[in-house]
Amino acid sequence: NHLFHSLASLTGYSSAPIYAPARAGEVFRIALDASRARSSLGWSPQMSLDDGLRATVDWIRQTMPSNATAVPFPPGRGLG
Repeated sequence: NHLFHSLASLTGYSSAPIYAPARAGEVFRIALDASRARSSLGWSPQMSLDDGLRATVDWIRQTMPSNATAVPFPPGRGLG
């Protein structure tokens, strides 16, 4: 929900999210821990998730042809 609401806010999307039934084998929750990458590789994130989403949306807007249009999913259908 955080990703949806963040992207909706950045893009001006105003429709409600569409939830579909869970698919077999679907993972419901993931918690990532970057501590191993930090200790093994000296890696650390260079920006927050929200800043990264904003930069990605800005990049897409700059590189997408001006005549491109979004194609919505049919009602009740998601990515799957």
